[in-house]
Amino acid sequence: MGILTQPSTTATSNNHCSFCHKKDDYRHQHQCIDIGDLVNDEETRSIQVTNANTTSWTSKQWLILITSMLSKFGCALCLSLQGPFFPAEAARKGVTATTYGFVFSSFSLTVFLLAPVFGKYVAKIGPRFLMNSGIFVTSFCCILFGLLDKMTHSYFVTFAFLVRIVEATGDAAYNAANFATMAATFPEDIGKIFVNNVLLTQSELSILQALRIPSVSLSMTAVCFGTVSISFLSATLEAHLRQFNLNAIQVGSVFIISGGVFAVTAILWGWLFDGKVPPKILIAIGACFMCCTYILIGPAPFLPFDSSLALCIIALTFHGFGTGTQMLTSHIDAVKHSM
Repeated sequence: MGILTQPSTTATSNNHCSFCHKKDDYRHQHQCIDIGDLVNDEETRSIQVTNANTTSWTSKQWLILITSMLSKFGCALCLSLQGPFFPAEAARKGVTATTYGFVFSSFSLTVFLLAPVFGKYVAKIGPRFLMNSGIFVTSFCCILFGLLDKMTHSYFVTFAFLVRIVEATGDAAYNAANFATMAATFPEDIGKIFVNNVLLTQSELSILQALRIPSVSLSMTAVCFGTVSISFLSATLEAHLRQFNLNAIQVGSVFIISGGVFAVTAILWGWLFDGKVPPKILIAIGACFMCCTYILIGPAPFLPFDSSLALCIIALTFHGFGTGTQMLTSHIDAVKHSM
């Protein structure tokens, strides 16, 4: 299994590697690079050759998948802990909703800016080092975020931004390394494994060139709307739930609903994407779910009923379906159209 590393006019392949032929005025050259050069890990090299007809995964593939799932779950837990508590703490210190909304948004913006950088240099830095350092930075910043209540108002906002931005840097590094490793381990199962930015290191297209492809730009627009939706709920849901007089555990349980539905249905959307349902149809279905979320969670003024906890739970369930469909399908569709 190999990867193209230079712009080429012709390319040939066999069961072991892909050859890139580049022709200029003086010479004709070809180059074969094993996928192990990307992963930079002896243990991963032993499982890199996966036949297209293989229907079962090896024990090492399962181990890598489970490890990736657990680490991703741990990072998500660290980030999710902040939603139920931070808005209330910020309000007690006199911080406006707009300001702590920007604190939440700074995380996504930082990841958006740094993900292409880490994706481009993941092969040079090494996925193992990048993944371990990313997890360490993210977890350390999560601990620091829990100590912000000891600060006064003037320092509270400043350090909230700093910690959140550094935390996002670690998360971007971890995700870039994780996706590259998963792509090398499961080259034939991209739809099931959810690899979204592996082409940052392998594609001959630049980011701007990729965005000029209509399917890619549409998919990335859907991802942006999904991310904005998640960030909006992270900053405002806790304040909306105060009217129901819930304790911290109950508020946290409500926050879990959307992400839990996302996690449970992600495999379903990946399975439907792999030749079952056209991706654009799935993206449209996800958009409908997202619309239903914001119509119900308010609820909208034209609805003949008032806000209730049950209605919020139903709306967040729709949100989990919507984000799972939109973001998962959009990422994979963008990858396939960029190849």
